[in-house]
Amino acid sequence: MSLTSFSSVPPSSNTGAQTAAPTENRCIIDWFAFTSTHIDPYHIVDMLGFKRGLFSELERGGMGYKKRLQFGHISIFFDGAENMGTHVEMSGQGCREFETSNHNWIDLIAIIELEKAKLTRLDLAIDTVDGSLRLSQINYALRSGYVRTRFGKTRLMESADITADGLKNKAKTRYFGSGTSRVMFRIYDKSAQLGLDTDWLRFELQLRDERATVAAFEILRRADVGFVAAGVINQYLTFIKKDNSQKERCSFQDWWFNWLHHTEKLKLTTAKAIKTITQVKDFIKKQYAPTLAMIKKSGPYHLFQDFIKEVLDDGYSRMSQKHDRILENSKLCALNLCSDSPF
Repeated sequence: MSLTSFSSVPPSSNTGAQTAAPTENRCIIDWFAFTSTHIDPYHIVDMLGFKRGLFSELERGGMGYKKRLQFGHISIFFDGAENMGTHVEMSGQGCREFETSNHNWIDLIAIIELEKAKLTRLDLAIDTVDGSLRLSQINYALRSGYVRTRFGKTRLMESADITADGLKNKAKTRYFGSGTSRVMFRIYDKSAQLGLDTDWLRFELQLRDERATVAAFEILRRADVGFVAAGVINQYLTFIKKDNSQKERCSFQDWWFNWLHHTEKLKLTTAKAIKTITQVKDFIKKQYAPTLAMIKKSGPYHLFQDFIKEVLDDGYSRMSQKHDRILENSKLCALNLCSDSPF
């Protein structure tokens, strides 16, 4: 195996809502943010591959900006101080929504480079569902000193849902680095978080500023996100055997070597966007409100009511599993299980 050294990166969850485990190991982009000092916010909508009418202009911005354009979990902040420009934030769910646009990640990274915008955050998520990596292996290796790392500290956090019957969906998360550092790793049992009876471990790389820029343009150059992710991990964290007095000469733990080698081969994949009833309502309102108003104005109100009933009757007969999933996702969101943070 020839893991990339990623030597140009010196040392230093967000997670999209999903209720079913992927069917195979994958690597996805799970947070994306960039800033431009000269691009008009509506031109950014074009860059993202969406129709402008899908975004609502809000008078309340955030992050020091007075206004923002909002569509789902994609925010475009503008009207800040003179040197702040325009800032774009796509959370995990926002990334899934971007993947429904007319562009893909390679297109977007290329446009950002062409427009000389500044990438401020890039999260890569590696989902392992074949049991080849477990949090217990990592924790044991750390306790035993089988590790070579640039991180000075690590922490283990536990979370659970508080219910009338006690604690449920107990899950642990292992962190390397901090949320404000330029590189942070977050590893947790996604199945435990969601209460699923599957093997699903998520390894997240949170990269900021120049670390995010280098990683993104490596992805652009190679169109091979797994190779880039494995290279970053290998530079910052390695689990080793104690087979040499000098740590830098120790060989890899077999399980770690095999997992990295497999991760190297993962291509950039996309995860399905999780829609909720609220999102669907917003979409219908933005896209079809004028059409419905026109139909209503075309004749007596009772004919419009008859038309709506006819549409609903036809719709009920044609509902599919996709629509059932949206209903279920909406229920999960109401229970705070549909969020952009790990817990």
